[in-house]
Amino acid sequence: LYPYLPEYIDLLNERGYTTFLVSNGTMPDMIRRCRPYQTYISLDAPDRETYLALCNPQEDYWDRIHESLSLLAARRSAVRTTLVKGKNDFDPAGYAAMYEASGATFIEVKGYMYLGNSRKRLSRDAMPEHEEVRRFAEAIAGHCSYRITDESPISRVVLMEREV
Repeated sequence: LYPYLPEYIDLLNERGYTTFLVSNGTMPDMIRRCRPYQTYISLDAPDRETYLALCNPQEDYWDRIHESLSLLAARRSAVRTTLVKGKNDFDPAGYAAMYEASGATFIEVKGYMYLGNSRKRLSRDAMPEHEEVRRFAEAIAGHCSYRITDESPISRVVLMEREV
C-alpha cells in the first residue's frame, strides 16, 4: 500500500478534486489517517465463515474489517456489498446489524458481474438479477434504519440511505 496515501488525498483535496477512498477494510489504521470526500468499505459476507470462504484472504482480517466499519459514522461514507448468488446472499439481518453499527451514510447492494479474473473462480450463474438484488436490499431494510433511495437496474445496484 502506498505509504503516502493520506498526504496524496490531502493534496488532491487542496487542488479541488473530489476524492474517494475505496477499500476492502483490512487496513483500518490507513483509513483512519485518510480524509477523502467519501470512504467506501466493502463488506461481502454476513459472518466470518462466509468471509473466509468467499474472499479467500491471506489472513483472517474479519476483525480489521469491523474496525474499519466503526470509523464510518464520523465521515461521509458507504458500505458496498457485492452479492454473489448462492455464496453470500443470505442473512439480511446479519448485514443490517453490521450496517447499522457502522453508521455509514450510504449502503450499496450490488450484484456480482461476471468480469475479469473472477471468471476463473465463479460462473456466470453467480450473477444475481437486479430483482434479486432489490429483494435482498428490501429484506435488509426490514431489519435496520436504512431505506432504498435509488437503484440502477442495468448496473444491478440498489442504494440505501439511513433514515433520520
